[in-house]
Amino acid sequence: MGRWLCFYKKANVVFFSVRKGHRLSFGPSWYMVLVLLFGAAYAFGTTILAFSNPIQRFILIVLWMNTTMNLLMVSLADPGYILGEEEYDCEQPITCTVCNMRVSPTSHHCQDCGLCVEGFDHHCFWVGKCIGGGNMKYFANFTLSVVVSFLYIIVSRIPIVFCFINSL
Repeated sequence: MGRWLCFYKKANVVFFSVRKGHRLSFGPSWYMVLVLLFGAAYAFGTTILAFSNPIQRFILIVLWMNTTMNLLMVSLADPGYILGEEEYDCEQPITCTVCNMRVSPTSHHCQDCGLCVEGFDHHCFWVGKCIGGGNMKYFANFTLSVVVSFLYIIVSRIPIVFCFINSL
């Protein structure tokens, strides 16, 4: 019987393995996720109070829940950390000069995490980890949900701004 729960650390990343093949990871700046969660809860909470229309409040709550879920998904999903020698279908795997491991040409060594990441895009301080092939879709969804939420708040406040300007 295999392990179902396993904690381990490699370089600057802490892994929580739920079962073989499925792992969650916390990057070196994991505390920024907590800052974002509490900051978003406060910002959305105070914004929700400013809306008197129950439909607008409901929409804002749905947007906040969507943004929060996407943040949790991107911050917990494994971006594609390469933890050991893996077999690659490509003809010419490269050797990472830092890890001294054979990796695919699409991987890159992250200096912040201290690991190679398959499909590396960038290291995002705000979500506390690398953005790579394993969590790119969650990062795109998170970014889109933040933009949609801000646009909704701005557009829904335009009539109030015009009423204020007209009252002057």
